Parts: sequence; C-alpha cells; structure tokens
Amino acid sequence: MTDEDPPAGYLSREIIRIHPRRIINWGIDPDVPGMSARDATV
Repeated sequence: MTDEDPPAGYLSREIIRIHPRRIINWGIDPDVPGMSARDATV
C-alpha cells in the first residue's frame, strides 16, 4: 500500500501488514504460567 504519506520524512510510503493465524506466548499472562496459544480471530 502506498497511498498515504509517511509520518516522518525518513520512513517509506510502503506498509507491510501482518495477519497472524495463531498467537503463541511464553509467560506473558501471570495467571497462566508457561506457554499458551490461541487462534487469532477476525
């Protein structure tokens, strides 16, 4: 996508969008120790 001006002059006009299908984390939630995973929903 290149239809918007960048927020700063040293940045590119091109944007990369990432759409994860699955999210995996390690130790982020203190109530769930260790690794946890979930499917990303739209």
